[in-house]
This record gives sequence, structure tokens and C-alpha cells, in this order.
Amino acid sequence: MKCQKCDKNFKDKFIHRHHIIPIEIGGSDEDGTIYIKVDEPDHPWRNVGNKYKLKHVHIWEQAYGIVPRHDVVLFFDGNRMNCVLENLTLVTRAEFTILTKLGYNQYEDELKPSILALAKLRAMISLKQKETLGG
Repeated sequence: MKCQKCDKNFKDKFIHRHHIIPIEIGGSDEDGTIYIKVDEPDHPWRNVGNKYKLKHVHIWEQAYGIVPRHDVVLFFDGNRMNCVLENLTLVTRAEFTILTKLGYNQYEDELKPSILALAKLRAMISLKQKETLGG
């Protein structure tokens, strides 16, 4: 396949400057999730080097450190385009699953803190039940 801008093949061994996307620049997919290109050579469990990352996760990690493998960064208001730190919170995957089942994004903003607390409570109850049953 040829590059329309420079008329070179993509299989060439050199890099075309206009193909390079700068660090901290990215795009979004069809559901509004924003991705940016980042350089993370010292990440403990992701591959080394430049890669695309969710913008809200990158913002969270800049402020609080690396997101644990079994946690998820959640938007308080449900708007994936609103990537400010005040709109982000960290939840476990179990809590995130419960929030998804409860339809968290469909509730009004005034109810969301209560729904989040309910999900945390249900996740903790589930965890304690598994511990007592030995599973």
C-alpha cells in the first residue's frame, strides 16, 4: 500500500515524518472514548514503549500513580469526553460490573454517589460471602 502524501510503500524500512503522531496527541472512537499516544518505558505490567492509552486513565495515573490491574477508572457523570480529574474515580472490577448491571449512566447526577456506594457495598458483601464459603 502506498502513502498518498509521499508516494512510498508502508513496508519501507524508514519512517515517514508525516506518519508520526506526537506524544500526548490522539483521537477518539465511535463511542466517544478518547485515546492518546503515550511513552511509558517503565510501566510494570504493560509493554514498553510508545502506545495508545485511554486519556482518562493517563490523567488519573499522572495524579495518583499507576492504576492497579484489577481496578477501573470510572467517570462520575458518565460522559466519556469529560476527562477532568474531578470527574474520575477508581473502582474495582467487581464494583464496575455491579454499576453496569445497575445502569449507572442512566441515573441523574444527584443519585450517582448513592448508586456508587450501593455498588461498593454489594461488592464487599459478595467478597465476604466468597470468603466464608471458601471460594
